[in-house]
Amino acid sequence: MAFSVNTNAGAFLALQSLSSTNRELATTQDRISTGLEVASVRDDSATFLIAQNQRSDLAGINAARSSLDRASSTLDVGVNAAEAVSDLLISAREIAVSVQDTGLDQASVDSLNRDFSALVSQIDSIVGQAEFNGVNIVDGGGQNVDAITGVNRAGDISRISVAGVDLRTNSTTATSTLIPLIWELWTIWVPSMGHLMNNRPFWLPCGMPGMIRMPSFPTSMAFCRLM
Repeated sequence: MAFSVNTNAGAFLALQSLSSTNRELATTQDRISTGLEVASVRDDSATFLIAQNQRSDLAGINAARSSLDRASSTLDVGVNAAEAVSDLLISAREIAVSVQDTGLDQASVDSLNRDFSALVSQIDSIVGQAEFNGVNIVDGGGQNVDAITGVNRAGDISRISVAGVDLRTNSTTATSTLIPLIWELWTIWVPSMGHLMNNRPFWLPCGMPGMIRMPSFPTSMAFCRLM
């Protein structure tokens, strides 16, 4: 009696086994290529949905991390600029106090004046160059640092904002305070040291009472001889 493929039970079993092997092979290949045990809805719809939600959450976290990294870099530049300006202001105060030495001649005073003006120029340069990714938070331009800190599945975004500052104005104010400080020292110290000064010139920052000239301040601070 002849056998037909359509009615051959053994052939059907072999075909089913081959098909199952091919499906398992395809699944294995997908897992190898994607690195995922559940790579599509066909593998496990419930697990795939959970995985997709987790991928969405991770994408939001990565975006927030990138935003925070950018904000951190911007703030680092601003902080470094502020520290540099602070050091320069300390040097400026040192010059302002040094000029009170009554033994200084005109050349020494001129040299100190140039040093002071150079410090002010450095402050302006540092503030102007304290920029990251087009944002400068220390030049008084009104720019702030905004960063995304997180996002939930409803799409609500959490943010953080850091207001910028004006180091130019603050530095100008800090430098300007040197004038009344030195003036106060002068009113206390000069009377007690008058017998030692004789007829030597006494140098003070221009802008105080009794100065010979008054240059622009603070972009160019000069020390003037007391009349």
